[in-house]
Amino acid sequence: MKYILIMISCMFIMTSYGQQHENYNIIVKVRKLKKGATLIMDDEYSSKQTPYYYHAKGGLFQIRGRITDTTFIRMKLVNALSEPTKDQGTISLFLVAGTTVITADSSLRDAVVSGTQANIDLDSFKMMFKELISQPPGSTQNQSAKKDSTGRSSDSIIASKDFINKHRYSLASLAAVQQIADTDPEQALKSFRTLSRTIQMNKLGVMIGNALIHMNQIKVGSPAPNFSQLDTAGHLFTLSSLRGNYVLVNFWASWCPPCRVENKFLIALFHEYHERGFQIVSVSLDRPGQRDQWLNAIKKDHLQWYNVSDLKYMMNDVAISYGVESIPDNYLLDPNGNIIARNIQVTDLTHKLSVLYHAKQSSAQ
Repeated sequence: MKYILIMISCMFIMTSYGQQHENYNIIVKVRKLKKGATLIMDDEYSSKQTPYYYHAKGGLFQIRGRITDTTFIRMKLVNALSEPTKDQGTISLFLVAGTTVITADSSLRDAVVSGTQANIDLDSFKMMFKELISQPPGSTQNQSAKKDSTGRSSDSIIASKDFINKHRYSLASLAAVQQIADTDPEQALKSFRTLSRTIQMNKLGVMIGNALIHMNQIKVGSPAPNFSQLDTAGHLFTLSSLRGNYVLVNFWASWCPPCRVENKFLIALFHEYHERGFQIVSVSLDRPGQRDQWLNAIKKDHLQWYNVSDLKYMMNDVAISYGVESIPDNYLLDPNGNIIARNIQVTDLTHKLSVLYHAKQSSAQ
């Protein structure tokens, strides 16, 4: 499943303008907690902030502090279980004033959130989406579901719209808007405009609204924004240098497991069509100070195409100009530099390239 980041790059939420410092308190209770367990917390969208490390006391983690703006954070457990290979999970939530309680049996992946309303609503949205994607292929719901251009069920859009309608005054609805934007930016903008003015006009709301407008300008049929960024050797690569070829602009990161899995399939397509003019440009959203991780991932995954990055995490200049909010993501461009597909899945890309190059071969004869 696509590694959804839920929120747009590196933005903060202001719950109210002119807000003063307020206290926050986060309590993390994990029942099967191993001695020496560590909780890592970082701002999910900051390109500069280093992670904070916390150690359990009395069988739980307790984090206190003061904030002026609500932010979106990610927590990850390390060395928490007797079985180190078992997924210890991560959880993303709003860092808001008040007390937020996170309760889990062994993994944060299945944690329950209580305390602050924004996080209760967000947890509710996550559970709803989890139940939706767990529907078996033969279920009535899935049989009747329409498919969008990427092959995904439109059920997720319908469910997200319903959530927004019921939570117009909740910060969690911004997550639902982002879920819709993943496959239907036009509908996402419409849904965003139904949110309360308070949510639309807070700092993150303004940025998401502007980003959605931008996303609706960069769509299939429009010219792809040209860009220049440094490659692994420190040379400046420019997208327009590949005019005349079909090009996949691929957004990924060394820390993104689904991206790494997708690389394996892209390699096969690259080898099959590269000599016929197919090019791939991978834009990495790795963090500052993680150049070695980026280079090692390229080497380990055998990525023999163009690789560029400014190591600004979600503030990557190219990602922002293309309206990327989650990875993996991609744009397929025609030889004239126009967008012919967005966020295309590997199976669909395989078919698309087969059709394109068959047509190209036929026209050349």
